[in-house]
Amino acid sequence: MRRPFLPSGRGPAAALLALLAAVLVCATAAVRAVRVAPAPAPDGTAAAPVAGPADAGGSPAGADEAAVRAAVRRDPFRPDRTAPPERYRLPEERTSDGRPASPQASARAFHLVGTALLSDGRTLAAFRFGSGSPPRVVRPGATIQGFKLIRVEKGRAVLSGPDSAVVLTVSSPGGG
Repeated sequence: MRRPFLPSGRGPAAALLALLAAVLVCATAAVRAVRVAPAPAPDGTAAAPVAGPADAGGSPAGADEAAVRAAVRRDPFRPDRTAPPERYRLPEERTSDGRPASPQASARAFHLVGTALLSDGRTLAAFRFGSGSPPRVVRPGATIQGFKLIRVEKGRAVLSGPDSAVVLTVSSPGGG
């Protein structure tokens, strides 16, 4: 006589019960993982408590609720947003009174000491970055203090700054 396909006894029934419990736990975890919290209202008030995945306290990556609301109010994608009157400048690009420095003033932080026009067509420029510093030789295409050296001519160098082009000339006798 032939044996039935399913074995009988307690072992297979316990295994089937354990498998069903594991599937239930996995399904519950999957549902909780993909649940999306409601977005805050446009006026900055939260429609519901916002819970982040970083911690169970509801504050994603340590941000408090006031900071989240402030970020929502300053929406960078709002249609009425306009560019500021001047481009942002880093603190080292600012003058002593806190105003942004002009590109011409920033370029004056270094001086053109000399230029070289080589016989093979290559060019070089030597800049000094302060009163006591040694000169530094730069090739066209290199960037120095936010300015790109565009072209070197006899006795002068053309630099491209963040907002404009600047032409420096050799000021010391014998340079060029």
